Formats: sequence, structure tokens, C-alpha cells
Amino acid sequence: MNLVPLFALFISAVALTISILTYLRDRRKVRLVVMRDALILGSGKKEQHVSLSITNVGRRPLKVFTVGYRILWHPHQAMVLPNAINLPKKLDEGEDVACLFTRDILPDKSWKSVAYMFAVDTAGKEYKYFIAPAYKVWLFLLMGRATRPFVRFTYYMKHKNDN
Repeated sequence: MNLVPLFALFISAVALTISILTYLRDRRKVRLVVMRDALILGSGKKEQHVSLSITNVGRRPLKVFTVGYRILWHPHQAMVLPNAINLPKKLDEGEDVACLFTRDILPDKSWKSVAYMFAVDTAGKEYKYFIAPAYKVWLFLLMGRATRPFVRFTYYMKHKNDN
């Protein structure tokens, strides 16, 4: 019995495992932190603010260009917050950026109808921070896929001259 093929199979399996782990380690990862009712000390005002902190914890640099939130039970509507003065920003490994908004951006100045806050990079990847309970967000996302299942597929299939 020849052990060389078995040894080669074992070495190739180890090499494949190492390459998969390296790929998973080197991808983009973003951590969002939302402070819901932040007060700014020293401003003299009692306004409540929303603070959204975006941190690149992955190894690849990325450029965040917009932030916003989605309203529960309206899966195809997003409220984009255009007045983030420090966006777009390129985030290298370990860098972060903070966006501060007044609570007036929320519907009825309440968190009840917000599903999640998000940040979008230039590749179109949406990073989420869930506000609503997990079962509501899961149903919300499932409803979005059920009503428009091929949105991304049809978006990439359109030609620039199509109406």
C-alpha cells in the first residue's frame, strides 16, 4: 500500500483549510454602535441626539459614504441621512467615524418604528445595527425578499440605455 497519495491528500486538505481561513479573516468587517439618546454636555441645550459610530474592524480598507435607517414594515424604503458632514470617509484597519444627528430625524421622534440603522460603503454593502427586536427584523427582511426577490439580480442586468 502506497502512502504517498494519502499524504498528498492530507497536505492539500490542510492547505485548502488555511486558505479559506485566510480569506475569511481578510474580508471587510464593520461594527456599528448606536447611542440612542445622547446628550451633548456643555452645549447648554437639552436636545437628545442620535450618535452612530462606524468602525472598520476588518483588514481591508473601505469607504463609507452614507448612513440611514429603515422603517418597520416598509422594506423598500430607506431614510438616508444626508447631513452627515464627515461622510464620505475612507476607513483603514481600526479607524472609525462618528455621525451625530438630532432626534428630529426619527419618525415621530420615537424609536418604535425603526427596524435598523445602516451604513453603506462604496461597493453597495449595507452594514446593519438592529434597533427592533430580532423576530420583527427577521419578518421585515423576509417580507422584503418575498415582495421583491430579484431586486439585485435585475439591477445588475439593466443596461444604461434601458428605461
